Amino acid sequence: ARNGLLPHSSILSLLKDRDSKKIRRVLPNVGYNWNETQYVLNVIRRFRLSFEGKSGYEFIPMLCQREAMPVAMEYANDPDTLEFQMEFDYLPNNVLHRLMVERNRELCLDQVWLTGALFRQEGTGLTAVVTIDDNLLRIFVKKGDPMHRANTYLSMLMANVEQISESMNLKPPIRQMVYKLEGKQE
Repeated sequence: ARNGLLPHSSILSLLKDRDSKKIRRVLPNVGYNWNETQYVLNVIRRFRLSFEGKSGYEFIPMLCQREAMPVAMEYANDPDTLEFQMEFDYLPNNVLHRLMVERNRELCLDQVWLTGALFRQEGTGLTAVVTIDDNLLRIFVKKGDPMHRANTYLSMLMANVEQISESMNLKPPIRQMVYKLEGKQE
């Protein structure tokens, strides 16, 4: 996989080969034809674990690189970036992964990692980095066009995260707006 992007041909090859040592560890003597592979992919998509990307690729967030992209620190250290935190008792990576899948049209596929991603809202100039660290989900929103307010995009992302966490029966998070005062956070 190339940072979560897996060619459909590789998926078919992996699932088709009954003798594959990689698949045999999980499913002994299993092999799928093209139609069955499509069915498996549709089930995975239905559970919002992946989405079909361009040019015959599947984006699977669980296969993203572990190391954070530099954009995470850039947004965290920018005093003009709006920051909001949601602290959960328990926060699985899948909350973020589902957000990536559900907002895939805004997802910048060259700026994703296992615990974070950059989102760009076309037409407004608004961008956001969403990260998770243990049980803390952080949303950083940066405005580009003065005609559009960062808090509008923040509200949309928060509502999406809350809907995902509710559907997973997670306890509601503690919500905190972060105020930055001359290089300090409060």
